[in-house]
Amino acid sequence: MSKINLPIDDPLTPNLLDRNTELRALARAIELADGFSLLFACCNQPSTQHFLITELKAQFPNFHFKEIHFKKAISHLLDELNRTDTSNPPYDAILISGLEYSFSTAEKAYTTPFVANLNAARNSFGVTLTCPLVLWISEYIITAITQGAPDFFSVRSGIYHFAAMPENTSISTQSLTLGGNWKTANLSLDEKSERTHTIKRLLSDNQQLEQTKHNLRTEAQLRNRLGELYYTLGRWHDAEQLYQRSLECYKQIEDKAGEGATLGQIGNIYSHQEKWKQAEEYYKKSLAIHKEIGDQINEAAMLNNLNLGNLYAHQGHQEHQEKLSEVKKFYQQNLELFQKLGERDSEAATLNNLGSINTQQARWSEAEVLYQQSLKIYKELDDRAGKGVSLRNLGLVYANQGRFWEAKKSYQSSLDIHQQLGDRRNEIITLGHLAQLHESEQDFEQALTLTNQAIGILKTIENEIIPEKTRQLLDQLEDKCNTKNK
Repeated sequence: MSKINLPIDDPLTPNLLDRNTELRALARAIELADGFSLLFACCNQPSTQHFLITELKAQFPNFHFKEIHFKKAISHLLDELNRTDTSNPPYDAILISGLEYSFSTAEKAYTTPFVANLNAARNSFGVTLTCPLVLWISEYIITAITQGAPDFFSVRSGIYHFAAMPENTSISTQSLTLGGNWKTANLSLDEKSERTHTIKRLLSDNQQLEQTKHNLRTEAQLRNRLGELYYTLGRWHDAEQLYQRSLECYKQIEDKAGEGATLGQIGNIYSHQEKWKQAEEYYKKSLAIHKEIGDQINEAAMLNNLNLGNLYAHQGHQEHQEKLSEVKKFYQQNLELFQKLGERDSEAATLNNLGSINTQQARWSEAEVLYQQSLKIYKELDDRAGKGVSLRNLGLVYANQGRFWEAKKSYQSSLDIHQQLGDRRNEIITLGHLAQLHESEQDFEQALTLTNQAIGILKTIENEIIPEKTRQLLDQLEDKCNTKNK
């Protein structure tokens, strides 16, 4: 799966001036055009685009504009223009909006027929049109055009960037942060790339506003969302920096719920790096806030994290087995709470945690039942990230029971999901388990291939995102397999 990458000297890098300055610059380009020219007006929100078109017409009443707004998908822009009278009477410019309908998804938007047809017809626009063509489009569409229609894009005469109005930025932020199908871990690599680009644009829009209109809550929400994306991509240092800035915003506006949630996210970063003391510090701060505001669900979630972190911190210690029994009781209580409140995703996560404890106690049958229950819930929720983890956990149970064919099938299904989601951490961990399984079957060649694949990925990412035990396992497998293959 390819990932869209723009060059370092990206011509799309915005120089956000104030709205009126950009409008005047656009109007000047229209005025100076001698016949056809291609102009891009870049703004992420359709409502702001409509406002700007209205402003352009009001500020330059002497211009005669032809405005075309599409309300459904089209596959060929030039054909649509040919069906419209674009020359009589003579127009100073044709303004096109509504092109977002031609992209059912931002994933691989550059491969759509609409973009391909732009490139194919690149030389015909100047024959058909005798005035400037202004395309009002969002950031992901202009990215798609640069990737899929580079020849069409190369004839442009200018790009004009417009920051969103504060109310529209807030609305867009809410659509990214509240409900819906947004679950960062379940996005594909292309979708994560598109969301990252969109959120960066919204952050820039918000920061360009006058100080009196700068919305700290909007900034905090956007930084948290971008932090989640970086977190799932293994860019943990970048994610933590975003969360820390978000935390400052929430403190300034005295948003306790946002502050508590962000503290928990920072705790997760440290926990996954096995930095238990730092993780515990942030989890306890988060827990105190959730208790203070009466957020029972997140209070339970933070207690889950604290107990799990405490458990792993004592692995190899004499009291570890005693702590297993204590934490098991606690998880059982939390499971009942989540079931009572209908918190299905928290229920599934707790089932996985309970399964992990039974796995450490070598209670394979009980662990299998718990993992299967968790997997069932994740399937019902269409939570691919959760499914990937549950499938790997099941593979570990099957492997320890000698059910190698079932283990291999579960590991491979888990691996496929993690690769689709670009979850490098879980991809490496699952490759390690799968390599270990092949090694136990005396298939040293395949075990070495999988181990080297995992090590190759490990070299490209932050080492801190991979547990120390996984790194040790990969080193041991590499040594053993190399020795056996000699």
